[in-house]
Amino acid sequence: MDAPCRSNLASLVAAEVYLDQLMDEGRILFRRGCFGELAASLPDPDHFSAPLFPPHGLSIAGYIRRIATFYGAWDQLDYPCAARHADFGPAPPGAGHWQRLVPAPEVADWVRRLAAEDGGDPERWIQYMRDLTVDLFACGERRLAQGRFPEAVQNGYAVMEKIAHVRLRLHGAEKSKGLQDGLGTLAGLRDPLVRPLRDLRLRIFGRRNQLVRNHGTKTVGSEDKEALAEGYRLLEQLVLADRGEAAQRSLWVARAPQRVVAQLPADQGRAKVTVVDRTSCHGATPWPITCFLN
Repeated sequence: MDAPCRSNLASLVAAEVYLDQLMDEGRILFRRGCFGELAASLPDPDHFSAPLFPPHGLSIAGYIRRIATFYGAWDQLDYPCAARHADFGPAPPGAGHWQRLVPAPEVADWVRRLAAEDGGDPERWIQYMRDLTVDLFACGERRLAQGRFPEAVQNGYAVMEKIAHVRLRLHGAEKSKGLQDGLGTLAGLRDPLVRPLRDLRLRIFGRRNQLVRNHGTKTVGSEDKEALAEGYRLLEQLVLADRGEAAQRSLWVARAPQRVVAQLPADQGRAKVTVVDRTSCHGATPWPITCFLN
């Protein structure tokens, strides 16, 4: 074998080993809820540098990227983007356990519904708002588990607002200017959810407007974790009470990102996520990756 052939073979082997390492690291990223980071770490089959990787491995990497892009967009509440990536096609040979991560049809349909406009029909608006409420609640649970406490507060407050808006619409009342205004109107209408929405265990979500990133100087940190957990337990009861049995099934679907991370095998010792060098597959500068769920 002449020198150029040996050099080409060495390059292909090195690329295959590198891609295998990226996929090993990808298991860590996925299991920790870092969906967007996983999509960014793998080579893009449409990038000009794609021929540097073995075709078989590249097709698997592209398949994983589509799955991660779907969950990453959904996790960030970018429903239109997630809906555009909800069709995965057949898995390439050798995809193995990655095939388990493809969302069930009802999960993909859920995201497509969230991406659709609510329209002008009052009943459709109520259904759409309830779906959004359930999905915001499930996202807030993930933020709490990830230790992203300010976002957990904001999501919890948004859930309370949407419940109040739906209850007002059910009474034929106009949409309120804010949560407290809406609760005052609902109290006059003797709505049964007013009292639980005013429960002191939910006051942690009232910090939303006082947070440093909004209008005030308040912070939310690890010392508030139990209060937030208690608030989310009560919020779950309110979400279910507003919609009845239908909410149970919707909530199970909305929690799919929480469940899917357990579908991959346990992290392998040789995989270690530090910094992903995106120059090899995206033409960008290296960037650090922060993982969330422990």
